[in-house]
Amino acid sequence: MTACIVGWAHTPFGKLAGETVESLIVKVATEALADAGVAAGLSRELSDRLARATVSGAGELLYRSKETPAKLRENVTSPAGTTFAALQILRPEEGFPSLLRRAVAAAAARSRELAG
Repeated sequence: MTACIVGWAHTPFGKLAGETVESLIVKVATEALADAGVAAGLSRELSDRLARATVSGAGELLYRSKETPAKLRENVTSPAGTTFAALQILRPEEGFPSLLRRAVAAAAARSRELAG
């Protein structure tokens, strides 16, 4: 995946200011994860800490592992487990992957517009 917006750098879509769209997506997902923890009964402080630790740990594992993200996901997904239950919500046709594709496409289109 090519970053749509990279600092003040030249990108395939032009010269733009701002963070990468991918970084923004991780921050939004972390915020949503923390909000979900609060909705499930955790305190805001604990939920924020757990969300940050989860995303940070997952990121470090992805960075250091030679396994694909799909393989890492498969390694922790048992058919009757909690991860599988969550995947049933995240992976339907209009689920999280679709939202990510649409978000990156929207940022890329806007980047091209701004580049003139």
